[in-house]
Amino acid sequence: MEQGAVAIAGQSGAIVMAIRQALEDRGVGVGYMVTTGNEAGLETPDLMRYFAEDPSIKVIVVYLEGVRNTKAFRDACKAARAASKPVIALKLGASEGGRAAAMAHTGALAGSIETFDAVATREGVIRVGGLDELIETTECFVHSAVPKGDRLAAVTLSGGKRGMLLDAFYAEGLNFAPLSPHVGAELAKMLGPGSIVGNPLDAGFAAVVDPSVYMKSIKLMIDDPDIDIVIVDAELPKAPHELRERNLRIVDEMARQGGKPVIYISAMSIGFTEFTKSLRKSLPHLAVMQGMDRAVTAIKSLLDYARLRKEVPDIVSSSKPAARAVLEKALKSASGAALDEVASKKLLKAYGIPISKEAIAQTAAEAVKIAKQIGFPVVAKLVSAEILHKSDIGGVVLNLNSAAEVKKAFADITARVAKLKGKPKLDGILIAQQVKAELELVVGASLDAEMGPVVLFGTGGIDIELMKDVALAGAPLDEAEARLLIGRTKAGIKLRGYRGKPALHEASAVKALVGLSNLIADAGDRIASIDINPFLINTRTGVAVDALIVLNNAAAKRAARH
Repeated sequence: MEQGAVAIAGQSGAIVMAIRQALEDRGVGVGYMVTTGNEAGLETPDLMRYFAEDPSIKVIVVYLEGVRNTKAFRDACKAARAASKPVIALKLGASEGGRAAAMAHTGALAGSIETFDAVATREGVIRVGGLDELIETTECFVHSAVPKGDRLAAVTLSGGKRGMLLDAFYAEGLNFAPLSPHVGAELAKMLGPGSIVGNPLDAGFAAVVDPSVYMKSIKLMIDDPDIDIVIVDAELPKAPHELRERNLRIVDEMARQGGKPVIYISAMSIGFTEFTKSLRKSLPHLAVMQGMDRAVTAIKSLLDYARLRKEVPDIVSSSKPAARAVLEKALKSASGAALDEVASKKLLKAYGIPISKEAIAQTAAEAVKIAKQIGFPVVAKLVSAEILHKSDIGGVVLNLNSAAEVKKAFADITARVAKLKGKPKLDGILIAQQVKAELELVVGASLDAEMGPVVLFGTGGIDIELMKDVALAGAPLDEAEARLLIGRTKAGIKLRGYRGKPALHEASAVKALVGLSNLIADAGDRIASIDINPFLINTRTGVAVDALIVLNNAAAKRAARH
């Protein structure tokens, strides 16, 4: 085992030392261990870049309590990626930032750990859920070549363990590859009754009676060009055991020659004895994992890493100068914590986000005139910079099909607002086209305190908190990344035609996401969050029917405190 293949940097001395101890107990050498404390001088990204340039380092491990400088962090991740060095991160999830963003749904749904994932995963960071998972994942990356594909094969001596392997990998969305015909035929000839010739392979009785059969089974899989990763379900001996030690050394040599990951999995994490630790050090070409669930997570991370592109293009805002001019004007003239619906929609329209046809009425007669121009059915909504969530107070009336219904809605909303405490100012009633929606989406953006601007896409409407079907990506993004983001949600599956239903107008959702991502990126730190809920979509069109833009100004900060 080469000495010191791992470099560790973290914002807690105790945690960094615990990681080092655990890795060294497993025979994984640590080349650097640096604690950055409060990061008054050197910050974690500085160290990451340094480790990326050191040829002796294979894997970079970071413990992060917060990301101070998003750009420096992203640049450090890019440097590690270019040097083919995985970055394994343990990140604390609590964030003091982003409280103002919770005024809109997007801020509440985009928790800091989700926004970290949205930005860091694109840069190839592997985030782990705890210290045990960190140790297993590091072990896996230090001792495994990057696999050429995702075709898994496994060998066990037990039908029960075979079932456990199938369940554990399937739960993480991973499947075992079908065995190639010649490998299947060879195994069947060699193993006979009492075995299950398949993948995973239960070598069973024959391999217990004749250990050389077990070795040959493993070799067949390592030599098979149609298999990318070989998993062996076996415990390391806890005390000297001549045969098992010899077999382990034979497999270690097979792995050296095979040039593909060979991973031993102990189904339970029951710790190493002093003997196991020294034996482990003599098997440099095998990954030795403790605990089935953590092993599966680590192997999934290895496969995800193998799929990453070496270079991640930097995407810049593709907005037009005219759109940026509308943004500057809207931000200069804003006085409250949020832009009202009219100003919000004007801004969205400038950024190419499809908007429903609508206009503001000050009188019932004007409301009727607008409704006739748009065409029934229409919706009536109150407009007030002081009321953020309109439907809670009966400020939205749907399905208005005639002049009489429009008049009644105008009168009802005006009366309801007049009764509210604090006498909020009513700026008029908005009359808008009613789009028949096959699906209600939420499209949003927020400025995360640590990771900068992100966009959000998912299932919208009143079920938004219940479903929590959302995915996030760093902003700005382009059309290709917008489609990938959509594809990560259940809403995206419905959008593309689920169970024989026709596909919906995905192009309008893509346009909305790209426009929104440009808008939040162009605003710098002046907009806290943008919420378009619902974004209504059918087979022919998609439109934003409601928008809330919360500003990152003194007024918004005061509102967030109360």
